[in-house]
Formats: sequence, structure tokens, C-alpha cells
Amino acid sequence: MAESAVFEFTTDRLHALTNLDELATRGTVRIALRDAGLDAKGVSRDQMEVVLDRVLPVMLERRGIEDADEVCVTIRGELRVFEGAAAASASPESFVARTRASR
Repeated sequence: MAESAVFEFTTDRLHALTNLDELATRGTVRIALRDAGLDAKGVSRDQMEVVLDRVLPVMLERRGIEDADEVCVTIRGELRVFEGAAAASASPESFVARTRASR
């Protein structure tokens, strides 16, 4: 099973908004999820919102991201594209939403 669309979206946006490379971005989000008892394959929008609120800002600050709280608030707001969507959806609609949001 591949990672959830929510995980992919979050890592894409985090990569775009920070100076972290793609590998570091994906690893940081995976560790944050693990610390919260979650997995990248099945994380839902609601679960990711909690991680963005409580876990990820601290991890980003440790990695030298000065505006970590603001970055997480931005991504959390952008996760609205997943309202009403299945947690691990990899539908064409979710791909389009991710693509549009990263422009």
C-alpha cells in the first residue's frame, strides 16, 4: 500500500515552503507521524492536522526552520482540499488538488 494522499500532499507542501530537501521532508513527516502513533499509509486529514498542530512544529524548529509554526498553519489550512475525502484516497481528484495547491 502506498502512502496516503494526505501524507503526499503534506510532504509536497512542506518541501515547497521550507529549505528542506525532499528526502529530509518526507523523513521528518514520517518521524512526526510515528511519534504520534500514526503511519504514512493511512493517515487521515484530521490526524495530520493534529500532527501539524502539536508535533511537526517542534521537529521543524529542531531542523532550523525559523517560521515552523507559520508553515504548519499554512499546510493545515491547505489540507481543506481533503474535506469529505477518504483518508487514504489516491483518486485522480486528489492528485489534481495536490497539483493545483503546489503551484
